[in-house]
Amino acid sequence: DVECFEDVICLVQLSTSCRDVVLDALRLHELLPGALADLLEDASILKIFHAPRNDLRWLRLNFGLEVAGLFDTAAAARELAGADLDAEATHSGAADASRSARRLADPSLKALCCEYLGMDLDKTYQCADWRLRPLPQEMLRYAATDSRVLLPLVLALAPRLVAVGRSEACRAACERLLSQSRSDAKARAASG
Repeated sequence: DVECFEDVICLVQLSTSCRDVVLDALRLHELLPGALADLLEDASILKIFHAPRNDLRWLRLNFGLEVAGLFDTAAAARELAGADLDAEATHSGAADASRSARRLADPSLKALCCEYLGMDLDKTYQCADWRLRPLPQEMLRYAATDSRVLLPLVLALAPRLVAVGRSEACRAACERLLSQSRSDAKARAASG
């Protein structure tokens, strides 16, 4: 995950099942491309993002980095909401269909954490000025938590995708997102 301010990556957050790392991209700007390239470009290593359209653009713009092996939790949520809508249309449950339609339109990370992890994700600093240095501890905790929730979220979403037969559709949606990101970059480069 990345935190930006006006297209400048200020932080890069990385989380595994054991550790969270928040990197100061302003201080480490020259080192990050070399440090992150192998990880981000290795398709055998799953990179989990939430709605990463801007993250992908910012990683390319700031560091010349591409991402392979992407899982987008927002795309997964949209696939599950679509499956729910299909099922609800069959059973005509208006209240359930309305909830699924909202998830399809806006699968926010906060909403997904609430629904799938039973967690009220604090988004207080979502629009903060991440250029601020030193960053207050609360902002660092926010940044770490924002990436920490992604792995448990995938572990909750993936079996549901399999159960409703939407795993391949989710994988294809993630591939389309990467392909669209590359196409957008080529179009921007061609236009000057």
